[in-house]
Amino acid sequence: MKTMCNRNFATHKSKQQGTALMVAMIILIGITLLSLAGANTSILELRMARNTEATATTQQTALAVIDFIVSDPTNLPATGPLNTPVAVTLPDNPGIPGEVFDTVGAETITATASRISDCAPPPRARLASSLTSYSAFVYEASSEVDKNATGNGRSGMAQGYILLGPKC
Repeated sequence: MKTMCNRNFATHKSKQQGTALMVAMIILIGITLLSLAGANTSILELRMARNTEATATTQQTALAVIDFIVSDPTNLPATGPLNTPVAVTLPDNPGIPGEVFDTVGAETITATASRISDCAPPPRARLASSLTSYSAFVYEASSEVDKNATGNGRSGMAQGYILLGPKC
């Protein structure tokens, strides 16, 4: 009887033919594919976050340039033809790393100011009698930030600015 049991066991063992190994391999391949898909998704999301940050940074830099132009009236052209952009010099302190207007490599930041009109009546001068003794000087400040060379994108911004002065 012992020989019968050994024979049945031997025949039963030979019928399996590595099925457990195949199932384990399929499960491992599935897990590997899921892991690779998760890694690719993570890399894509990281790129998206970096691009969003670069876009926000270039827009904030362009707005900072506009704020710099408008903050000091000497940056605005007082003479010359109307609607002609005049370059504005931005502060540059090479000894201070990480300044707002720092550029790396082929990056550029361009700032211009234009005088649009002189001696115009101030807005709403008809509604307020005290404004009739002033004139409005209309300017446009614009900035262009180009950081494509370092992969951080491009941004441009323009803003109108009215300066009240003595009546012309």
